[in-house]
Amino acid sequence: MSLLVIGASGYIGGLLLESANKISVARGTSSAGSDSLTATACAIVFLAGNLHQANNFHRKLDQTGGTGMTSNAMTRLADDALSEPTTLYVFPDWGFFMPFNLLTKNRIEYVLETEQIDKAKCQCKRVAIAFWKAADTSKYTSALTEKGLRGVETKIYMQRDGRPAFYVATGLF
Repeated sequence: MSLLVIGASGYIGGLLLESANKISVARGTSSAGSDSLTATACAIVFLAGNLHQANNFHRKLDQTGGTGMTSNAMTRLADDALSEPTTLYVFPDWGFFMPFNLLTKNRIEYVLETEQIDKAKCQCKRVAIAFWKAADTSKYTSALTEKGLRGVETKIYMQRDGRPAFYVATGLF
């Protein structure tokens, strides 16, 4: 990402220099004149500002791993899913299934509603329901129990900064 910002800044700076040169040529002045110097100074200031902003963004991203719905905890969920292919994932809350599909290359079975949990229709031994709010824990653990799953428990996926990113209730058929 930093290279993209640097590349874009360099490109924009180059456009500024080129514009200044065209203005100088149209005026009949040398490109080494004050217009070129002004454009160069503007390009340097623009580049320095972009580098500062990009560095701050990447430093914060490295510290936190992202936050909320865009945290690296989603990558850990996908890694866990790939290591446990006999788990059916349930994503009743918005924001889970698209990144999950991307990160697992759509190789892990999932459904979008707890009503779709059906032992007869899946080759699964385990069910995992991912959700955002701790307040929903009892709702989803109850849903697993009602579907006949045993050993129901809840795992908290944490952000790097130690705050909860989301929760996953699991149970075994």
